[in-house]
Amino acid sequence: MKDVIRVGRISSINPETGSVRVYYPDKDSTTSELPLFHFHREFKLPKVNDQVIVLHLSNDTSSGVVLGGFWHEIDQPPKQAEYRKDLEDGSYEMLQNGNFLIHSPQISLRGEAGTVTLSEILEMKSRLETLERRLEE
Repeated sequence: MKDVIRVGRISSINPETGSVRVYYPDKDSTTSELPLFHFHREFKLPKVNDQVIVLHLSNDTSSGVVLGGFWHEIDQPPKQAEYRKDLEDGSYEMLQNGNFLIHSPQISLRGEAGTVTLSEILEMKSRLETLERRLEE
């Protein structure tokens, strides 16, 4: 039962299977591929060298589940946010002071009726404001 729960670092990622290998510096050993735990079917691959917690299902490192990362001295929680989820390329969603914010280089809304980007919506807003100013003249 001694090494059931361990802390290690991601050494490689297999995006096709949703699994990773974890390196344990104290034992100078790397696990076989282990599946990533998911919460409500949400999926985000860690990065190589991310620190993670692993729950092993036996007394060795051949089977287990990578539970995920945790806050520590280097990777600290975001300040002044009730909720924040960081995505790739600097994108994120955040709840702050009752406002839900989505930040990304490009934002699209997609449904059965089609797709529209935030840039297209803002362009339409600008054109509408221009038309309203002309009508007021």
